Parts: sequence; C-alpha cells; structure tokens
Amino acid sequence: MHYISFMDPLLFWIGAPTVLLLGCAMAWYNTKGVEQARKFYGTEALLDLFSPRNFVQMRALWAQWILFFLVIVAAAAGPNASSTPTLARAGALQVEAIYDVSNSMNAEDYRAYDKPAPGDSMPTAMYQWGTRIEHAKRIMNSDFMPQLKDNEVGLITMEGSGYNMWDLTRDHSGALAYMHRKFVKVGAAPGGGSDYTSGIKAALDEFNLISPKDDSKVRFIVLFSDGGFTGDRAELDKILEECNKRNVRIVLVGLGGSAQLTVPKYDPTTQQRNGAFNGTTAYEPGIYEHIQSVAKDATILMAPPGTDHVSFNFPAKAGGLYAIPTKSNMYPWLLIFDMLLLVSITIGGGGLPKWRLAVAFFLEPYIWLKDKLKRSK
Repeated sequence: MHYISFMDPLLFWIGAPTVLLLGCAMAWYNTKGVEQARKFYGTEALLDLFSPRNFVQMRALWAQWILFFLVIVAAAAGPNASSTPTLARAGALQVEAIYDVSNSMNAEDYRAYDKPAPGDSMPTAMYQWGTRIEHAKRIMNSDFMPQLKDNEVGLITMEGSGYNMWDLTRDHSGALAYMHRKFVKVGAAPGGGSDYTSGIKAALDEFNLISPKDDSKVRFIVLFSDGGFTGDRAELDKILEECNKRNVRIVLVGLGGSAQLTVPKYDPTTQQRNGAFNGTTAYEPGIYEHIQSVAKDATILMAPPGTDHVSFNFPAKAGGLYAIPTKSNMYPWLLIFDMLLLVSITIGGGGLPKWRLAVAFFLEPYIWLKDKLKRSK
C-alpha cells in the first residue's frame, strides 16, 4: 500500500479545482473562437496546419493543457509518496490501546487466514492460533503503531476490571513491545466478563496521571473487542461523557465473524486442545453502535476474518498533525512529465501531427550546411 501526502496540501486542494474551472472555461471560449474563425475564413490550409481540424482534436489539445497546469499545481504542493502511513507530529498524540481479554477473544475465527505469530512453534495441529486476540495485536502492530512513532502509547487489558499493563511511553520497541507480545492474552486482567467501563476508566486515569493539564496533546482510546459486554450501560454512558468532556477520541475495532463458534480450551503446558467453553460466540455490533451514539468522536472499524489491514489515519483524525517532510520526492518527476507533455502539445497535442514541421526545424541546420557546401564547390 502506498500513501501520498503534500507538504502544502491547501495549495493542491485550492489550486487543482481552480485550474480545472479556469481551464474548462478557456477551452470552451477558445473552441467557440476557432469555430467562428472557420466560418469566416473557411478551411484554409494554413489554419488547418496550425490548429486542430475538428472538435475531437480540440478537446484532446485542451485536455493536455489542463493536465499540464494541474501537474504544475501538484508539483508546487510538494507531493511525497511513501509505502508507510503519514506519521503524526512527534509528541502530539497519546494513545491507550485497550484489549478485551475475556474468554471469547480466544475464538479462532482467523485460523484459516493468519499464521502463528513470529517466534511461536507449532508442535501439533492442535496448537492454537488465529484467535481474535492475536489478530487484534497484528492490527495494532502493522496498521496503527507505524503512525505513532515518537508519540506516547500505553497498554491496558480489560475483563471484569481494567488493568494498566504498561504506562504511556515513546519507547515502542522495548518493554512495551515485549509486554504486548508475551502478556496480552486471554485472562490477563482481573475478574470475569467484559466490562468496557473499567477499561476506559483505566485509560482516562493514565492520561490524567501522565499529563493532567496538558491540553496540547490529542488523546485516543483504541478498544479491541468482539462486542461482548457484561457491564452496566448507565455506568458506561457516564465514562463516555467524561471522554466527551476531555475530548478523547475513541476507536472501536470489531473482531470476529458473524458465524457462531465454540471457544476451545488449551492446556497451557502441552498446548493440546482440552475441551471448550460453554456456549458459542460471534461478533456483536450492538454495544459498539451504542458507544458511537453517545461518544461525540467515536469511529467503528470492522476487522472480520480475512481482513489483512484496517485503515485509520491518526494524524488526520487528530486534525492534520502530519510529520511534514523537508523535501518533496515527487517534484522532479512531475516536472519531467510536464516537459514531455509540453513537447507533445507543441508537436501534435491537438490530434494534428506536426512531425514534418518538427523534423524540418531540426533538419534546417543540416539543409543549410549542405546547401552552403554545394555552393562552395
């Protein structure tokens, strides 16, 4: 996946529509003028030689002129192409990742699509992988963390209660990564069930602990769950109102498929399947939809089985906190393209090839020299 950003995006979004509007107006005016000239002068050979002969050729010529000026505007805006998402400005964001670690998150919806995590062995076919909790970690690592370089990220697990697994930190590759890889798993929080209220409260407490009066940072809570909720909705609404007061943005990642599955049990020592939990589980959208209706800035992202990537742009959602490159890496290529386009327009952009004129122009010195040498003999 490739991402394109602009050093001066406002110039592009204002300049491009302006060029299109003015270019189309000029094209219409010029077309009418040529039509009037043909009616007055007739189809003289000289007019046919230096202007398009029909409406199709005229449209082709003006399309190239408009494209020419659009490319100039795009180049002036400083485009940069990258295979990684645009980064948020260093120190601008604080993000708390909350993982639902209730039993249902061990359902293996993603077993047919995901491979075992790096470093894990697979001694038997019964070894557990492709679980909802593991897929949640993959989304965080591959889609979200690259955008959050040099910004603070914290880690919370949630079941009956929220548990602060690691404080907000910019050191993503150290202890945070280790805790995330090894200790974020089902059962890694006190109590039972799945109470979002306690997880969100733990996240707000961390924001308050690290920087209680710092309004310069944009705060996010990212909740990974399959929609199971065992808490009190009234209490949940209270904590969501607190998020609204503190301008905390909420990202809800929905895991699991619509098919009802049993959740297997595995022996922690032998890694062999050892029965299953009672009942079945599937993704439940109801509680996420309720949160979105109460929270003033909540986004629901779906990650059903077979999903490779989840698209969410933290810098854009935070109000355009982009890490602006100091130099455009597409500028020279756009200028080269524009020069080639100008040559195309000059020697036949309207559909009437002027190759003979172009060849004659470049051969003129040769013809002149040949004629001079002939006369000197």
